[in-house]
Amino acid sequence: MTKIAMDQCFPHRSFDRDMIKRAYNKAKKAYYGSVDTVMTKFYETGLAYKQAGGKFKAVTGPDGRLLYAIFSRPEAADFISEFQDLILLDGTHNTNVYDYRLMPLVMVDSLGYSMIIGVMLAPAESTAAVTELFDFFEITDCKNYTTMTDEGGAFVAYCGSRDRPHLLCAHHFQQKAVPAAASMPKELRDSFMVDVSYLLYSCWKSIENDAAFEEAFTAIKLRYDAFDLARTFLADLDAKKLKVISYYTQRNFTAGAFSTGRSESINAMLKGWSELKKKLANFNIVQIFYWVDANTKNIMEKMLLSQLRDIVIKKKKWGSFVGSKWKENAMQAVNFCCEADPNDQSDYTIKRINGSAGNTWRTFFFTDKPPECECGIFTSAKIPCPCICLCYARWQSSCVTKELQQPLYSSCNLSPRWNPTRHPLYHSAARGATAVTSLKSLLPYRSRNSEQLFEPEFETQVLSQFQHHGATQDRKYAIAQSLFNEAMANAMKSEAHFSHLMLCLKVGGCFIPGASTLESLTSSIAAAAQAKEPISTSKKRATITEADVANKSNKKLAATKKCNACFKYLAITCVEHRALSKSCPCSSSQWKHKSWHSWKLH
Repeated sequence: MTKIAMDQCFPHRSFDRDMIKRAYNKAKKAYYGSVDTVMTKFYETGLAYKQAGGKFKAVTGPDGRLLYAIFSRPEAADFISEFQDLILLDGTHNTNVYDYRLMPLVMVDSLGYSMIIGVMLAPAESTAAVTELFDFFEITDCKNYTTMTDEGGAFVAYCGSRDRPHLLCAHHFQQKAVPAAASMPKELRDSFMVDVSYLLYSCWKSIENDAAFEEAFTAIKLRYDAFDLARTFLADLDAKKLKVISYYTQRNFTAGAFSTGRSESINAMLKGWSELKKKLANFNIVQIFYWVDANTKNIMEKMLLSQLRDIVIKKKKWGSFVGSKWKENAMQAVNFCCEADPNDQSDYTIKRINGSAGNTWRTFFFTDKPPECECGIFTSAKIPCPCICLCYARWQSSCVTKELQQPLYSSCNLSPRWNPTRHPLYHSAARGATAVTSLKSLLPYRSRNSEQLFEPEFETQVLSQFQHHGATQDRKYAIAQSLFNEAMANAMKSEAHFSHLMLCLKVGGCFIPGASTLESLTSSIAAAAQAKEPISTSKKRATITEADVANKSNKKLAATKKCNACFKYLAITCVEHRALSKSCPCSSSQWKHKSWHSWKLH
């Protein structure tokens, strides 16, 4: 980028590479601070952040070494006051040159998005560091709120002494079950994994009480008692059953999640979806400050404000996350049946149809608040469950006033927790805002050249070109086509711009299932932009003989093979090939220009 900037300023001159490298490093140190000045710049940045309404705290030891640092954006205070009913915490490493652990504090907003509330940098995940993090943000210790983490000793030690329920990531336990079953025969190993998944995710559906659970769990332990690793794993699972087994965890609000996947996704985003691991390992403390702020700002602008503007314009009563969950639950109502007494209009007892004696739950309807249910689907997400959807028509028939006669998909049936008007950015979106405060606007003036060369938001935009969750398919296509055309035009100028395009396309593959590489994503966008049915470029023989024609005409037609990839990504129906086969335009084999030299020739 340095050479590009210099070529633009002095188009008729050539420059020595070593000289450019020295100039680059000098400008980088001037912007982010050298070894001698980095802490001064860090405190200057933090104080400017704090004066703007954000939070900042840095503590050093007797020798002057940084013990830990905490910072959060100005909007975080409103998020904490509204959405601290669920907190996810999962530290990550290799994000800075000091090898300090980066611990983002994550909450789920009323749109269903994961939001970075604050970040702590500390040498390790210690109990003292976790305590300081929760105390600094004044997290409420309430029995109705939930904290979800991994099995880190610091998290367990801190949360174990609090009233706030502490849940562990079920996915981590499922991964631990794999080596525990290694010594078993294949049939028994498969059975063991099924039983573990049953305990972690679905046993709440068929177990009615604690005694029934203990009986079922004891039977599972006896089944694999002959295997030492399995016996040890199940003993550990039994000791932590209140925090990880679904029969107990589904009683707590988790936004419908069983794992810390939301927090791990935030960590992956901060690491550039694995594209910036090597670069992040060399970040100093000022750089990581800028990087976290730029990513948090990107979430607010690309996801939150974007969907909130859509909600305001279309006068929606909830976000797309709630809408999809609600509709999914309504469709699952066919798997439930009403066990209520037909003569008792106030009895709404529901049973899941699973071919055996299953659990039963009661549904409650009110005239002054949304309906509630005892089932785990509702208690874990606070969104109308299949039980409520099944009984709602029956309850409506008993209502005598028109005020109570409302359709199923009505805001009066949804918990206020998911009301978008509670969102801290709702009023900004209603005023037409499209951006939030940038960190660079809070800092002292910096030279124009250094901002062009070292703007952290530039890299953030590269890594989020195709990250538009919640938008309609037409909107996603329009954004992707516009970005692709812009990147395509820039890629014709220089090798650096070409690399930029490749990075956009490669990272974009992380967000589009099926398009796992830059080749397949490029093919998808290019084919969609042409608005024509894509033509396969797979290798063919140079000549077609009469025998080929005869063989093709005599060939029996196989069952129709609809390509899901073409239908999903290109909005066309193809029956000539299977999804992501070599003939599919979404396949990686269709990308022709894999190098800068090939691209220049093209």
